[in-house]
Order: sequence, then C-alpha cells, then structure tokens
Amino acid sequence: STWGTIFLNSGRINSEEMKPYEIVSMNPNFAENVDDNKLWNRLERKLRIFFPKAKLKTFTFFFSIIQIIAYIIIWVRSYNTDTICLLFSMGANYGPAIQNHFDIHRLILPVFLHFDLPHICANLLSQTMLGFALEAYFGHGRFLLLYLLSGIGGNLLEAAMNTEAISVGASTSIFGLIALHIAYLKENWSAFTEEQKKNHYIAGGISLLLIIVPSFTSNHIDVIGHFGGFIAGALLSMIYYKQSTESDRRKKLKAAFIIIFVLYFAALFMFLFGLDVRSFDRLSGYCASVLQDSN
Repeated sequence: STWGTIFLNSGRINSEEMKPYEIVSMNPNFAENVDDNKLWNRLERKLRIFFPKAKLKTFTFFFSIIQIIAYIIIWVRSYNTDTICLLFSMGANYGPAIQNHFDIHRLILPVFLHFDLPHICANLLSQTMLGFALEAYFGHGRFLLLYLLSGIGGNLLEAAMNTEAISVGASTSIFGLIALHIAYLKENWSAFTEEQKKNHYIAGGISLLLIIVPSFTSNHIDVIGHFGGFIAGALLSMIYYKQSTESDRRKKLKAAFIIIFVLYFAALFMFLFGLDVRSFDRLSGYCASVLQDSN
C-alpha cells in the first residue's frame, strides 16, 4: 500500500472521469517505462519512485533547483560574509528596504532563499510532495500563479506586520499550496475511501510538521508570512474551483473572491507604504559596509 493517495483527474479541473493519483509512492515498480539511454528520462524515473507524477519540465522542479543553487551560493559565501547581510544582498524580505528604496523584488526573491540546511530540506520535501501533484492536476499556469502570488502575499503581510525582521523561505508559497490542497480535499472528500482519507491525514500532518517545526528553530523564517501565503492561496483556490456547469450563485461567489483577492493585496500595499519605517532601517547601511569589507 502507499500513503498520500488522493483522487485527481487527468489534469483538467472539470473533467468528468476521476482517476487515482498519488502524492508519494514507495513502490519502485510504479515508475513508468522510459528510455534508459537518456539521462533526463532516467532522472525523471527515479523521481517517480517517490512522486509518481513528478516531471522535470515543471515549475515545481525548476523552482526546487533554483532554491538548491541559491542555498549552495549562500553556504559557500557565508564562510567569509555575515549570513544576514548576505541574505539581505540577495533579496531577503525586509520591510524598511521595500518602503524606503522600493525594493519590490524583496517580495518574491525570499521564496528562493533559505537560512540553513534543515530549513531548505523541510521546505523542499513539502514543496515536492504537494507541488508535483497539484501542478499535474491544475496545470502549469494556475500552479505558477498561485505559487508566486502566495509567496508575494505572505511576504507582504510579513513586511507590513513585522517591520524590523528579515525573513526568507519558500514556506509562504507552500502554505498557498496547502490551502489549494485543502480546497481540493473539500471538493472531493466524499469520493475517497477510508484508507485514502487516512493517507491524507498522514501526508497533511507530515507536510505541516516539516514547515512548522523549522519556524520555531530559526529567527529568519517568516511565521506571519505563513498566514499571508495561506490567505492568498485560499482565495485563489476558491477562484480556481468550478463545476462543469456553474450556477449563478457560484459565479457570483467567484467574482466576490476575485474582488477580495485584489483588495487583500491592495490593502497590504497601502498599509506597508503608509508606515513610517525609516527609523527601523538598521540593515541597509550596515550590510553595505560589511559586504564592501568582505569584498
């Protein structure tokens, strides 16, 4: 038997036929036969031992590789550079810098940065467990939009509510994926067997533990951002989901969620840029001096 089994269709939200889909499999014979002569296909087959729907040509895999490369750069350079200033220079989330210098890139780049090895390992495992499955079901475009907007939404809330903190991590986006997964379960729970429901409890619990535990072991993981990412992901999930034939009431609800989603981001931007946080900006000058000395 496998754990993490869920029912997903062939890739379209309104598909009539539901097919079994697994987030994680420990069955080595599950991977489909591919051309062993190609390194690309061999690597994909190895991934499918654990993630049956894993594909290398996905944003889930692409983002994971970027995050690994970024962490290697941080790890190598941290030997002669202050880690905090290194993260700051690479685009860590920091409210005063966003407001004072209009560093908008700090709302998305933190998704690709991680503070230490346990942090990135926990996030990568959660991201791949959920990401391959959800991207296969919802499609590349919807997955990309939710992943990035959840990250931005989470970092916006963190920057607005915790103005003196510097934070990094993909967990803002991962909480958006968790919200999307919960929405899927809510829509299709009645189709699951008791065994599949049990598997979902186990998989969900492991995913939450992997990203919640590091939150209490590092000072640079945006806990507030988790909530922001979840809210953004939940709103987008309500927009994504539709039946093959939508009622007028459901269409109105979807329109309402779109409006709420836009207002959520607008309110956070207005709140952040309405704050006077110039006196809190203790890192910009300090890190500029530290990085100059290290070079």
